[in-house]
Amino acid sequence: MPIPGDFCDIPGLIHFKGKQEATASSHTWGTVHIDRWDVVYGDIDGDRRDEAAVHIGCDTGGGTAAGQIAYGAVVFRNVQGRLIALGTIKPQKEPSGVHCTLLAKIVMTAGKVTAHEKWYRPTDSNCCPTGTATTVWEVRNDQLVPGVPHILS
Repeated sequence: MPIPGDFCDIPGLIHFKGKQEATASSHTWGTVHIDRWDVVYGDIDGDRRDEAAVHIGCDTGGGTAAGQIAYGAVVFRNVQGRLIALGTIKPQKEPSGVHCTLLAKIVMTAGKVTAHEKWYRPTDSNCCPTGTATTVWEVRNDQLVPGVPHILS
């Protein structure tokens, strides 16, 4: 299933080789590597059928935390037997300039998606972000709209 590439400034859709990985051209970073993993389910539109959020990441292909560029999750819904992307969840806590903000966990409940974010302070090493935030995304007119990030630590 192709996914939108907007989370990593990739125009159009990303087509995966096999099940988990792809390469694409980002307007900002040039050729990038994309991973997808972990699917989370929850009924956000109240139709008693779960929507699915697929976690995605964009990196330089170097295989280290220093090469991570962006994280997101694409939320899909079933419309007459077809999967349709409702939108892309992206961390809303701006990175500190040290490293991209991580999307740690997604929770989908009636009318909203809560994104748990981990962000880096200037003194954090690549392995270990110490900042945490949550952003609640609401479904409005069949689109996901982010709220203001709530800094927890």
